[in-house]
Amino acid sequence: MKRSLYLLTILALLLGGCKKPGPTAAQRIASFLESAWVSFEASLYPAAMQDFRDVLALDEENVEAKLGAGWSLVMIDDGGLDSAAALLDSTVTTDVDWQQDAWAALATIRLSQQAYVSADSLAELTLAQDPSYVFLHEPTIDWHDLLVYQAQARFAQALYDSAWVAVVPLLSGGSPFDNMLRNDPATWTSGGVTYTYFPEILALAISYFSELYRKI
Repeated sequence: MKRSLYLLTILALLLGGCKKPGPTAAQRIASFLESAWVSFEASLYPAAMQDFRDVLALDEENVEAKLGAGWSLVMIDDGGLDSAAALLDSTVTTDVDWQQDAWAALATIRLSQQAYVSADSLAELTLAQDPSYVFLHEPTIDWHDLLVYQAQARFAQALYDSAWVAVVPLLSGGSPFDNMLRNDPATWTSGGVTYTYFPEILALAISYFSELYRKI
């Protein structure tokens, strides 16, 4: 009997020693990140946010998770913009792999917060690095949005000529404003109405392009 118990104990120890090790922290992080972006790209932003948080619980300085969590909060749009901005800190905005996406997210946040100078500057930084910018995890957010941000931010500061500069690259898509010229009041028309005050027609153009391109 004692011999049988001894053999069973040895067998149990051997079997216990054959257990496969669990996933490493790096493997868990990679799995969470993959799951997070899948959810994000399916517009399941709360689920994405949870996965990004799980990454940050394992590595609180993970740049990709900070970026994803920040963007998730922007897309959830429930008043968490301050938290989103805090996530998109200097560790993200100075990382060459993620800084453009961070700037684009921050431009969105600052415009919503009516921090117009900051919104304009952040959009300009993104476009200066990549004039054809596209956010790969949500390709409907791209350089068009950033130009709209700039036009809106500048218009809000009564910088009408600068706002017009941001609008000009958008005037080649068959819009009602494609023939509009800054120095030709005869072209300041919309819906059969001719406007004599440039900011009025400019406001209509910006509103049109905001509806057409701005996603958030």
